[in-house]
Amino acid sequence: SDAFLGVTMLSIALIPHDSGIIIPVLFVVQVALGVFQNFFMINFQAALPNFAPRGDIVFANSVFQIVTSATFVAGSLGAAAAIHLIGYSWAFAIDGFSYLISLGILVALPIATQELKIEKKREIKEGFINGINFLIKTSPFIFLAFIIRWLDGVGSGSHNVSLPVFSEALLPETPNRIYGFVFAFWGTGGVIGALLMNRKSFVEGLNLSRLFMISTLFMSVFWVAIFQTNMFLTILTFAVIAGIFDTVATVSYSVILQKTEDAVRGRVMALSTVALSSGFGGGMALSSMMASTFFTPAKLVAFWHGIPIIFIVASLIIGIFSVRIKTFLSSTATCGN
Repeated sequence: SDAFLGVTMLSIALIPHDSGIIIPVLFVVQVALGVFQNFFMINFQAALPNFAPRGDIVFANSVFQIVTSATFVAGSLGAAAAIHLIGYSWAFAIDGFSYLISLGILVALPIATQELKIEKKREIKEGFINGINFLIKTSPFIFLAFIIRWLDGVGSGSHNVSLPVFSEALLPETPNRIYGFVFAFWGTGGVIGALLMNRKSFVEGLNLSRLFMISTLFMSVFWVAIFQTNMFLTILTFAVIAGIFDTVATVSYSVILQKTEDAVRGRVMALSTVALSSGFGGGMALSSMMASTFFTPAKLVAFWHGIPIIFIVASLIIGIFSVRIKTFLSSTATCGN
């Protein structure tokens, strides 16, 4: 994937940006970016436990999220500066070279997994359904996490559609300033969240399943809160907090998936990516269609992020009551004996 994306970006750098073919080429490249970046992330997440020192998966994921969040902020600011100083062509060229550098590093790494091989084409078609059935029977919580991740993706799609409109309403002259700062501060929050997850004193003793659900819940709450105010500092504060909870949820979720057996981990990661990507794409499409005078950005984000909030609260309540009922029944049976 890195080889293809590197060559593609370098090719775009050679195309004159005032030519008629640049727009359709960029559209095709955007689709390819989505496809090949998903290929990369699925395989990388599946292989990450093999890189973890002393089997510390939480540490490995935390470091990965720190680097991801930091480079997200640096990349956003650096891209804006590069386009202004050296133009689009050189910016695409730098991007292309970064993929090729990544390719060289990955080739040098000793990556070894025991992924099950797919020998028949029919297995590929049946893989999705079989994977869902496998999770329901063997890992019901991971199946529940997929549903939460899908709902979270829908909510993320809604705030990505709504944020440009919200930014323009707040600052019509330079809406990019609001949009850019929100994501920059969200990325900063991501670094803080990853640093927290990297502290054993913070993670030790925590139930990762509950941590994932609660952090996803509060991430949605603060994304909703961002759109409920027009005070710039308050918006940025909420963006930082949303970023913290987002990264805590992502690390917890990744560790839960990576604790599955090596032989099936790649398929689990693929199903997870399908859940998140389909939710995100669906959220963007539905939010674009629903955006109107009635569905203002604040109401739209509150509606779509409200669904995972309600679902998670209901799941936590059901989980608590089911544990208490099981405890009560077991204690009753013990007393009866």
